[in-house]
This record gives sequence, C-alpha cells and structure tokens, in this order.
Amino acid sequence: MLSNISFNDFSEEVKLQNLDNKNLTILTLLSEKNKIGSTQVHKLMFLAFAEGRVILPFSFAKWPHGPYSEDLQNSLLQLKKDNLVDMNKERVINFEKDSWIISKTGQKIIDENKQEVAHIKKLIEKTLKEHDEGAISLEKYCYDNFFLKPKNKTDEEWTASIKQKVEDLRTILDSRKKEIASFEEIEETKRAIVLSSFDYMDHLLQKVFSLRNIDQVVQGVLLKNTEEYINLWGEVLRLAKDDSTDKIKLLLFRIREIFSFINEVASKYCVFESI
Repeated sequence: MLSNISFNDFSEEVKLQNLDNKNLTILTLLSEKNKIGSTQVHKLMFLAFAEGRVILPFSFAKWPHGPYSEDLQNSLLQLKKDNLVDMNKERVINFEKDSWIISKTGQKIIDENKQEVAHIKKLIEKTLKEHDEGAISLEKYCYDNFFLKPKNKTDEEWTASIKQKVEDLRTILDSRKKEIASFEEIEETKRAIVLSSFDYMDHLLQKVFSLRNIDQVVQGVLLKNTEEYINLWGEVLRLAKDDSTDKIKLLLFRIREIFSFINEVASKYCVFESI
C-alpha cells in the first residue's frame, strides 16, 4: 500500500557512487580482468557507468566499435608510459592479439592502496560478473542494449527507430501518470512528487530525440535508464494493490537511484541542467 510508505521513500535523493581516481580505477579493473584488450576495457568501464550507475572520471562517446572514452584511452597510454601497465602481444591463429597487463610497479600500487582498491572492486564487481564475454560480444551487447546505430541501418531508418522508441516510452509514461493521478491510496504530497518526476522524464525524452548534437551513447544511456525507470513504476503500481510494503520500498529506492543517475548524465553531457 502506498499510503504506508514514508514521504522520504518517494522523495529522498540517492547519492550515487563516485570514483575519481582514474589510474587506480583502471589498475583495479586490470587486476580483476588481466590480459584484456582495449575494446573490453572501454566496454566494461562503460557498463559499470551505464548499468552499474557508478560515476566515473571518464566521458563516453560513440565510436565505430561502440562506447569509447578518449579520457580512458589517454589514461591507459599514460599508465603504459609510466610503466604501470604493459601491452602483451599474443599470436592467435593468423593475427596478433594485444591485451593490457599490470606491471610489477602497477601491482605494487594496487598492494599499497588495498582499502581504496577494495572499494573500487565492490562497485564494479557486478558488471564484471555479468559481462564475462569477449570483445565482439561486448560490442554487440552495447549496440543492442543502448540503441546504437548498426552498420546495416541507414541514418533515416535509425532515426525512425529512435523516434518510435521515444514515442512508445512516452505513451507508457502517460499511462503511468494517469494511474498515479487516479490512485486513491496516495497522499497528495506524494502524488505531486511522482507526477513532477514523470513530467521531468517526459521532457527528457522529448529533448533526447530533438537534440541534433547529442551523442548516440549518451542518448542510449538515457533511453535505457528511462525505460527501466518507467518499468519499475509499473511494478510499484502492480504491487501497490497488494500488501507488499517492503518490496515497494526496495523498488522506490531503485527508482530514486535511476532518477539521480539520469539527472547526473543529463547535466554532465549538457542535455539540460540538473534539478
């Protein structure tokens, strides 16, 4: 029952996890996934951000092989220059495979910063467990799940598919609005908070499609998280008909976390100012 849920469960801001040490974040990833190529490094970092909702010190954009961070690549090259990582070359059938490995000096830094490394591991471990596939599969996953334009689609086809996705999400969102507006067992203050957040999401969806200079990766991250946000509200409304207070509280926490993340991404990538 929504009437049994506190106002804070609807409105309290969720503080996102933030990592700001570029070098130690990369070294920690490589300590967990040693001997992986650049594509995997970029995709795993991206997924820790886009799905794990960890705010990283790297910005991502769409490149031919999917999400890519120039900041991350520059940091990798600097780590190599400082002898903290190295490039391992391995002959695989008829081509040479390059992969990143931590040097002895890099491992020493890991050992000297155990507490911070443990914190970083905790924040990225879910991503690493869920995405143990190789570079090609990771690239395909990012294209499929973040609405990136594949090579076999024209610009017109891809634009039409994004437009349809936005329209579908706005239609479901409008349905959620009507459900909340007519839901009797919710106080007006809580109803106002929810409807205000729905208006924000609707504005975001319109902006995401109308902006001509928005990067595909940023657009994809916002669309995927907005879709999850809308779907979670559907689950809340379904459970609200039963006595599922504890489950609803957990869902509302996830909803507030996603809202904070979307707001952060929209602000960071200049879709519009945060609220």
